[in-house]
Amino acid sequence: MANDASSRSHPVAPHGSAAGYAAGCRTKGGCPSNDTTDYLTCVEAATARRSNYALSRLPQYQVIPRNFGSEGQLPSDLELDASVHGTRWGYRRGCNQDENCPNWRSGKVTCAEARCRYVAKYNAGRRDGSGTPLEHGTSNGYLLGCRDPRGCPGGEDGTSCRSARAAYRADRARRIGISPAEFIDSAAATTRVRNWLAEGHSLRVIARATGCGSTTISDLSDPQRSGRLRVSASTMRKIMSADLPKQA
Repeated sequence: MANDASSRSHPVAPHGSAAGYAAGCRTKGGCPSNDTTDYLTCVEAATARRSNYALSRLPQYQVIPRNFGSEGQLPSDLELDASVHGTRWGYRRGCNQDENCPNWRSGKVTCAEARCRYVAKYNAGRRDGSGTPLEHGTSNGYLLGCRDPRGCPGGEDGTSCRSARAAYRADRARRIGISPAEFIDSAAATTRVRNWLAEGHSLRVIARATGCGSTTISDLSDPQRSGRLRVSASTMRKIMSADLPKQA
């Protein structure tokens, strides 16, 4: 399971991480981490992540210490047994921010990342039938990952999880007095998303930069396949106002 599937949002790419390299920090001398002995530069972090399996399993935005792999452990602000950090139990006991977990700056899996992986594995099991069966044709089915109507068997009335989710959101909006969203042709948004992809940006980077969901960006990359021919005015504004740096 790839880490980049994580839905947690880190809009700022820190120096000393592969995300910093992807965001444009491409020289050792120009990276603030080059002046420290604690962390790799963004260039070094990107290279290390490609050549080290353990590092490739960490989120791109996690900073990588120069002494990665050593037994050194930074102290935690939370009074937890060291063995609990890096597990979903640590997350449940209050270690729910990457930067506050001692594993964050020692190049290890944080409690938040451990929980993210657990949830992803649990949801995958429900989708493929190895876990508790997923109830198709429901909003919950959509939240658990059944987002492509072509692969959804649907509920008893044939409603897909995606349609059920849309109906739920529309009903909730009506109940709390929110006016229906205005939908417009998605052609301009599709062109912009495709241009970003052609420049080398990933779907996840585009989603994070625009503030849109990954599913929305994926659909817009191929609207004829996904059927996403219209988007809300809000989504259009987010995409058209976003600015991603050109890839080198």
